[in-house]
Amino acid sequence: MNVFLKSMQIGDAFEVLTFKKDRGFKVLKQSSTDYVFKQFGYIDQNIISESSTLKKYIKSH
Repeated sequence: MNVFLKSMQIGDAFEVLTFKKDRGFKVLKQSSTDYVFKQFGYIDQNIISESSTLKKYIKSH
């Protein structure tokens, strides 16, 4: 995962959806060190973090 996140360009994003596609999350690379984690569906939240913290959010969601 770390290699993938580091290879992203600023402005790149990816989305992960559940089978029903009614819940999931998006990750957007905002700057060279910051990522935006946006969870939607069951809980809606936006978090800005560095890659080390972002991995914790991805694993828990």
